[in-house]
Amino acid sequence: IGPGGITVIETKCFKGWIFGDARAAQWTQVIYRHRTRFQNPFRQNWRHVQVLAALLELPPAQLQNAVVLLEARWKGDTCPDGLYFRATDLVRAIRARPAGMLAPAEVQRLAARIESLRLAPGRASRRRHVANLRRRHRS
Repeated sequence: IGPGGITVIETKCFKGWIFGDARAAQWTQVIYRHRTRFQNPFRQNWRHVQVLAALLELPPAQLQNAVVLLEARWKGDTCPDGLYFRATDLVRAIRARPAGMLAPAEVQRLAARIESLRLAPGRASRRRHVANLRRRHRS
């Protein structure tokens, strides 16, 4: 959270080559000859962006969808905007966003609101989250 808005970050620790399209439902990880398909992390994080925007009563334009794929290399046609391979690149991009989207008092208010909405860390919260995802994706 900062003067340039809110950045919602999805981090994946994948090795190997990553192939995909920004709008495709799935991407592919290739390590030597082994291929694994996985959900497009932008689409996964889009839901996080939408929920957070609704909870904070903000227009989605004030939130940025960012994905960090640590230890991977992009081999798709065009690397999607908002995709980073090092945390330092993401930090640089966040700092480069124009200030003025959120006033300092609004940054503090939103940070306090997010903190109040966070689930308690631990196994119980993780189990509830995973069970909810399984219910949502069964249909």
